Order: sequence, then structure tokens, then C-alpha cells
Amino acid sequence: MQNKAAGFTLIEVVLALVILSFVLLMLPVAGLNFTRTVFDSRRRNEANAVADAWIARCRMDPNYDALDSTGTGKCRGTVTNLGTFSFTRTTTVALDATVSGMANNLNDYKRVTVVITGGGLTTPVSRTLTIARP
Repeated sequence: MQNKAAGFTLIEVVLALVILSFVLLMLPVAGLNFTRTVFDSRRRNEANAVADAWIARCRMDPNYDALDSTGTGKCRGTVTNLGTFSFTRTTTVALDATVSGMANNLNDYKRVTVVITGGGLTTPVSRTLTIARP
């Protein structure tokens, strides 16, 4: 009969410790990446909400002729410090003859484009709406 020693060799213990150390060091990195992704998604969702709300406001404006006015409360212009992340909203309104081929009283369309920038966004959020004369 042979006398076999029970247990692990030193190499097996060191290898197990190296693997365990690697896994334990990667957990905080994975958690940080997850947190960053959630925060970036929250920022983009809020930028989308700001753009959608302004597009809805421009769509419901009863004064079609004033959509491209620079007056207070109209669609066109730039506004800063919006939302939790201090976004900048830039809205342009232009006659759009591409829908009908020509711009006249019967075929009068305005294209409203809202671009949300800043607040740590990596790429701007943009919405475009074409509104016909009522």
C-alpha cells in the first residue's frame, strides 16, 4: 500500500488565488461600467423627453404663421439649462417645399427641427416634424 498525501499542492493553491483575485478585481470594474451605462441611458432618455415635449408643443401651436417667429413662446430659437442635465435646445423652422415640390398658399409646409445638445450627451438628440398649413 502506498501512503498518498491528501490536499492541494502549492501550485494549485497559488493558481486558485490568482483566479480568485482576478475575479474579485473585475467586479468593481463591471459595477462601474454598469452604473455609467445606466446614467448615460437616463441622460439620453431625458434628452428624448425634452425633444418630444417641444415637438408636441410646436405641433399644437394654433398660430401656424407664428411658428417661425422669434417672439417669446414661439417654436424657433435656442434655450439653455433645460432639465436635470442642463441641455441646450435649438429649434429651427423652415418652409419645406420638398413635401409637395413647391411652396405656395395651397402647399405650405413648415419643417420644425429640434436638436438637444450638451448635458454630457455624446451625440445630439434630434426630432423633425413637418406641419401643414391648416
